[in-house]
Amino acid sequence: MSTSNPLELKLHHLSSPGSDSQRLDALSILRSHLPVSLPLYRRLQFGRFFSTSLLFTNLNLLKPTTEPRGESNGTTDDQTQQHPTPWLFAFVDRTCRPETEVWLFGSWEVAPAPPSATEAWHEIDQLVSNLVRACRDLPVPRSLHQDILEAQAAADSTRSSESSGVEGMKARDGSVRFQTESVMLWGAIHEATMPVLRRLDVLSDNYQEQAPNHTFVFDVDALPPAPALPDGMMWGVIEQEYFGLVRSKSAIPRWERTMASLPSLAIYQDDATKATSAPIAWAFVGLDASLTTLHVEPE
Repeated sequence: MSTSNPLELKLHHLSSPGSDSQRLDALSILRSHLPVSLPLYRRLQFGRFFSTSLLFTNLNLLKPTTEPRGESNGTTDDQTQQHPTPWLFAFVDRTCRPETEVWLFGSWEVAPAPPSATEAWHEIDQLVSNLVRACRDLPVPRSLHQDILEAQAAADSTRSSESSGVEGMKARDGSVRFQTESVMLWGAIHEATMPVLRRLDVLSDNYQEQAPNHTFVFDVDALPPAPALPDGMMWGVIEQEYFGLVRSKSAIPRWERTMASLPSLAIYQDDATKATSAPIAWAFVGLDASLTTLHVEPE
């Protein structure tokens, strides 16, 4: 008599008919682990799913259905408490490269850390290894930003051939990272998962020793009212003509098609030149609902 492997990952297509039941089931489980699960939770809420948008988990989700369901329905966290092994959810979409292709949440990120070198850590390592292999074995589709990537590669090649030293190396490194299909960008990785990735030896040497990013969670209802802008300034949004300016101010790859789909807020000078003047401060709400690309121009 065969038994299922509790560490075996199941693949769910988020754009398939009836897939909402599985997505809402995942959200129901992730909701009880907020705020740690917030990046993946918001990414699944945001949508923008394509035929290549996948959800991996080793939990048993509800079967697809075409019946309408509210987000408050679906399984509770009972099945995760009954699950004898670690579990994870991962959103994967390789068409997003060079932007974030994977958002991950694992049960060990909210549980007391097991003692080192124990069977518990071995199972976690095995589960994440299964996810890495599953991502590696996926066909690599054309990027949503392929035309931009090709233009970027050509520009980098020109700069690297004309430059020497650090600037030339930066150009070559950027082109290689954007064009290499074997490189994946995983976003908002929890500090409890980083040692797992290190043990699996799957991290790029360029990112092994980078300082961690911190996630700050704000209770919006508890924030004080926004103060009025100083005289001579006005609120607006980032228009498409300024996407290039936004990209030039950030080292994080974020492309025009993505920015066009994100809510934004900007500050402009409140005068007759607004039609031709660039914004002086801006921010976007990212695909995972984080405040992203926050920037203020120097005076």
